[in-house]
Amino acid sequence: MPKVGMEPIRRRQMIDATMVCIEEDGIGKASMQRIARKAGVTSGLIVHYFDDKEGLLEAVYLDLFFRVREETLKRLKFAQTPYERVFAITEAQVCDEMMEPRMIKSSFAICSKLAESESLTRIERINAGRFLSNLTHALRQIGLPREEAGQIAQEIRAMTYGVWLTFANAVEMSAEKARSTLIGYLNNRMDGVMQRASGSVRKAKAG
Repeated sequence: MPKVGMEPIRRRQMIDATMVCIEEDGIGKASMQRIARKAGVTSGLIVHYFDDKEGLLEAVYLDLFFRVREETLKRLKFAQTPYERVFAITEAQVCDEMMEPRMIKSSFAICSKLAESESLTRIERINAGRFLSNLTHALRQIGLPREEAGQIAQEIRAMTYGVWLTFANAVEMSAEKARSTLIGYLNNRMDGVMQRASGSVRKAKAG
C-alpha cells in the first residue's frame, strides 16, 4: 500500500513522467509500464491512483489547465483595466511554463483523444468556456457589444491554439517567436478595438 502522505508526491511524479514520455515518443508509446519506469513506481501504483491510462491522461489534462489558471490569476492581480485584463488572460496561455515542449506536446496529444473520451471532452469544454468567458467579460468592460466581444474572444482563442500548434510542430519556431506573434496580433487587434470604443464614447457624449 502507498505510504501515508505520499499521494500528492506520487501523483506529481506520474503526471510529470507521462508528459515526458509523450514528449519523447508520442502518446501511443506512452504505455503504463513506460510511464511507471520513468516515474520510478510500479504500474500497479498508477492503477491505484488513476484506475487506467484514460484516468491518468485526464489528470495530466487537468494539471495543464490548473497551471494555466494559476498563471492567469497571477497576472490578473496586476491588471488594473479591462484592456490589461485581456492581455493578462492571453499572455498566461503562452507564458514560459506553458510553452515548454512537454506541456505543448502533451496538450495536443491528449486533444487527439477527445473524440474517444467523454471525460476529456468535458474538461476541454469547461476550460475553453472559461477562457472565452473571461476574455468576453473583459472586452465587454471595454465597451464592446456582447456579440462582437464574443467574436474577438473566439479569434484570440483560435490564434492561441494556432501559436501552440506552430510551436509544437515547427523546428524553427522558438517559444519567444511564437509568443511575440500572438502578442503582436493582440496589440494590433486591441488598438483597433480601443479606437472604436473611444469613438463610441465620444459619439454618446455628443448625443
